[in-house]
Amino acid sequence: MIEDITVVSELTLQTLTAPAEIVVRCSGKVVEKTATALQNHLRSLFPGSRCVVLDLAGVSSFDGTGLSAVADAWSTARKHCARLEILWSQGTKPPLRPH
Repeated sequence: MIEDITVVSELTLQTLTAPAEIVVRCSGKVVEKTATALQNHLRSLFPGSRCVVLDLAGVSSFDGTGLSAVADAWSTARKHCARLEILWSQGTKPPLRPH
């Protein structure tokens, strides 16, 4: 498993790459100041991954621009025939699956 940590302002993205999926653990705030960085990071993962798990359990603040970033990631996954799964809180995994 390969690990990468990116810190952008008030948001930390910990990316764990495994053969079956890529997990992006977010901690901090997904707001106007940080949402573009999350969006760009997620976009960059889909050409090489069939499944990305976005773990938002560590997010303390989430606004409309954060929601837009997640919606964009879902759309990008769909374009690449991939899957985006979201962990909203510990143990909860409602998948958004493109069809």
